[in-house]
Amino acid sequence: MDTDYYRTFIEVVKWKNYTKAAESLGYAQSSVTTQIKKIEAAYGVRIFERMGRAMQLTQSGEHLYKYALKMISLEDEAMERLISKTELNGSLTIGTVESYATFELVKYFQQFNKKHPQIKLQIESNICSEMYLKVIDGTYDIALVMDQTLEHDELNKVIIRKEEMVLVGCANHQLSKRKRVTVKDLKGEKIIYTEKGCSYRMMLEQALKREGVCCNSSLEFNGIEIIKRCVDSGLGVALLPKITVEQELKEGTLSLLPLDEASIEVYVQLVVHKKKWMSPALKEFIQLLNPQYFDELRQEDNKSKIS
Repeated sequence: MDTDYYRTFIEVVKWKNYTKAAESLGYAQSSVTTQIKKIEAAYGVRIFERMGRAMQLTQSGEHLYKYALKMISLEDEAMERLISKTELNGSLTIGTVESYATFELVKYFQQFNKKHPQIKLQIESNICSEMYLKVIDGTYDIALVMDQTLEHDELNKVIIRKEEMVLVGCANHQLSKRKRVTVKDLKGEKIIYTEKGCSYRMMLEQALKREGVCCNSSLEFNGIEIIKRCVDSGLGVALLPKITVEQELKEGTLSLLPLDEASIEVYVQLVVHKKKWMSPALKEFIQLLNPQYFDELRQEDNKSKIS
């Protein structure tokens, strides 16, 4: 079986759509359809099925997807090990949260792309719980999450920095005049949340529940920009990474509500599978993000051996 067929299969799984997969690969849609049919014929199973308008993997497709990821990973590893080391090549698939990608990662992408334009960077926005799973199954080479610092048996998680979280409201919101705002002060406020599964949303929800605070109502969006516009319009307050609202706070279109809640601690962390083979491209990108990454890992390993 041509390994390019497996790459096509992986891309269709990613987009759940033949047309979008074809556009991403630079193929005609008919070519994608043909390759998927050849895979199904070779194994004698159906790998996709439609539920209404939605496309999803069959049970056989789910099993094949795991093997496809492993086969492509091995092929890429072989290519990296055997080709000339004078020039980095290949691709990197990176999972991250939207806010960090938009307001912080862009500068690293620019630096890396300028130095290694031949390397294809694929960036996907996701919630932390999904990113952990996709690093484990090999869909992502690495992930950059905003989450608590929790240990994981299969993952190395190295802190890049502590991310300052801020509660914001519309200009001149009544709580912005206070020196200190507690979770209890949010009683009766309308909360504008990020998508379900977002780590800092869950932290705020847990704090509200702990204090028995019932908010007026809530809205939910999966984009930072629309959340900021809703806050600006006076529709509610929102907990967001400070990097995403610095400009609005400076201009005064949003106001800072000085929330004092110790349980909301968020860290930007670089997540890599403990058994991940480090290609030269991946090593260089990791060191661009965190020059001390490999030294810190060695220190953690030494601590583990001692304990």
